Amino acid sequence: MPKKKKKPQPEGSRLWIIAVALVFAAAAVCVWWIMSKRTPTKPTADVVTKPSASAREYKKVAIYVLKSTDGEIGLSPEERTVIGNVEPLRAAIERLLATNHEVGTSQGLVPVGTKLLSAKVRGSVAYLDFSGELQNNFTGGSTQEEMLVGAIAHTACQFEPIKKVQILIDGKKVDSIGGHIEIIEPISPDPSLLVQNGGRK
Repeated sequence: MPKKKKKPQPEGSRLWIIAVALVFAAAAVCVWWIMSKRTPTKPTADVVTKPSASAREYKKVAIYVLKSTDGEIGLSPEERTVIGNVEPLRAAIERLLATNHEVGTSQGLVPVGTKLLSAKVRGSVAYLDFSGELQNNFTGGSTQEEMLVGAIAHTACQFEPIKKVQILIDGKKVDSIGGHIEIIEPISPDPSLLVQNGGRK
């Protein structure tokens, strides 16, 4: 018997298969695109290493303290080490106030409990605002008051562009600390208060 010939598939059937394949391919691409948007790669965070205490920078400042030379008392500069990122003017004045806790001639120059509330520079004048203890706890005479005011002025005026110091107490100008040395206006450092090996200048 003669073999039957296979009927060729209609052209429309082949097109339908191709269309289905394209739909599946497009769907796969869409799924991949959506998943890639939903799960973005997280950037690697930068690791910040904090400097240790031993790695901090330090600097030297001078404070003017009482010194006795050949029976005369005057002011003399002494170096102190402060943390480098602290404003130098504030750091130096705070170290001057801390001399109350040091053993020596300077102990007692600054009234107990005195704090520096703020330190600002406008032009060539430093405005130093102290707590009320600077005035309320002052028990010395004219010489101690002169040395106290001089120590503040000399310590502050080591920094450029400061030429004078306005002492404030609780944000206000006052006539004096103890009734002897007028400080209502900005004061300049007095070179005659400084002592060297040969005594006061």
